[in-house]
Amino acid sequence: MNNFYSDIHDTIAAISTPVGRGAISIIRLSGSITFGIFKKIFISDLKSQNINNPGTYTGKIVNYNKAVDHVVIMAKKGPKSYTGEDLIEVHCHGNPLITNVILNLLISHGARMAGPGEFTLRAFLNNKIDLIQAEAVNDLIISNTYLSAQIALDYLKGKLSREIDSIDKFLKELLINLEVLIDHCEDNSLSIDLKEIKKKIKNRIIRIDNLINSYDIGEQIKKGINISIVGKTNVGKSSLFNLLIKRDKAIISPTPGTTRDIIEEYIELNNCLIKITDTAGVKEAANFIEKEALKRTARSIKDANILLIMFDNSIKLNKNDLMLAEQVSKSNIYKIIIVNKCELNSKIDFKKVRKLFLESNILRISVSRETGIKKLEHAITAFTEKFDIKKNLIINNIRHKNILINVNKHLNNIIKSIENNFYYDIICSDLRKAVDELGSLTGKYTTENMLEDIFSKFCIGK
Repeated sequence: MNNFYSDIHDTIAAISTPVGRGAISIIRLSGSITFGIFKKIFISDLKSQNINNPGTYTGKIVNYNKAVDHVVIMAKKGPKSYTGEDLIEVHCHGNPLITNVILNLLISHGARMAGPGEFTLRAFLNNKIDLIQAEAVNDLIISNTYLSAQIALDYLKGKLSREIDSIDKFLKELLINLEVLIDHCEDNSLSIDLKEIKKKIKNRIIRIDNLINSYDIGEQIKKGINISIVGKTNVGKSSLFNLLIKRDKAIISPTPGTTRDIIEEYIELNNCLIKITDTAGVKEAANFIEKEALKRTARSIKDANILLIMFDNSIKLNKNDLMLAEQVSKSNIYKIIIVNKCELNSKIDFKKVRKLFLESNILRISVSRETGIKKLEHAITAFTEKFDIKKNLIINNIRHKNILINVNKHLNNIIKSIENNFYYDIICSDLRKAVDELGSLTGKYTTENMLEDIFSKFCIGK
């Protein structure tokens, strides 16, 4: 990536729409010579229009007085633009031949090709957005579900930034007050209520802990909820898998042990991305292939957020059922117990199943008749109800989580310092470190490596 600081005064250009043919493509140009470049290559439909002013124009892009395309351009003057600089967007016909000609024209007249995320980087450097909001731009683009997009949009609107700024403001005010006391230690008229300060810091620790603890939920929303279907052989796992994904992906056979490998598919349920995994049946392995299949089933169980544990209503519980129950019963993973083939005469011992899984739901279904599937979907949806982004502030970025952990480490140090009557200088040291950490979160304090790591993940043109 280009050096952010040495190249920041360049005028940059890039195609902002996906590669390929379509109705419209958009090309962006941002920087100090933006309007100067367009005077050389754009002829307005109305001669009275002045390209120096912000607004929307129609006309021709020309190359040596030969028309390249008839376009619409949207011109904005800095700082009232996305980047905070002079910015023009060209809306041309969506043919890669045309977009590449226009892009090359812009570059030949003094612009350079933008790096990944460089338009948003400039928005950040020109104080149009903070670093949390900048990261949210990319999250919004790559979101796989409506729920993850809503979290990104909340970040972009400043929901998380306002919470961080509130904590930062309190810590800075406390730091200033303590520094005044240190500088005027002989003035007996100055004092501070450490009990009240301790109470307020504990409040901030709780607020930050809530954010840290929300990360697992946020990551599930962002990356998807893992659901593994497990059970002994021939219990109907693959049939249920096909039913949930609404297509025949897994091979179905009355022969036990048909599935030897894990099969995965993504669906969306209740605005959440869900990865459903079909696994090999649990049994005593007779050969290397079966041993490897069971290892993969075990890994799938370990990685799951929800386990759909299947039993066969038409036969008695056997050692394979008990082997599975022992494998998963001690896990804290959310479990839904499914008794399949309920259209057949029941031979299963329900009391024993309930005893094996005391705190789990037990659903009776028939995959062959497609009964009970809605109840299963509702049970899965119940798990997602904790993803209440309207009531709860949720983080889903590991950088944010790690910084907040460091902030709370310093705040807890301050509590210990107050309890042990340490000098104010020691308290101030941890306060400064906490403030610096929060500054790196919002982008008040950054390094070039940090910015490159963040913005290199963006697409070119954003």
